[in-house]
Amino acid sequence: MIAIAVAAATYGTSTAASIGGLASSTATTMGASATTASMASAAAQAGFASLVSQASVH
Repeated sequence: MIAIAVAAATYGTSTAASIGGLASSTATTMGASATTASMASAAAQAGFASLVSQASVH
């Protein structure tokens, strides 16, 4: 069960990073702040990690 949670966390983090990178590229293209996209990516990763840790506790 823990191994599954670790695998999910690893996959989720890399997916969040990909989404964050995509958002960053889009934001840059649109002339928006890349910092905002970076913060959104970090928040997505933190949120997913929190979700996984809660799931592994139950």
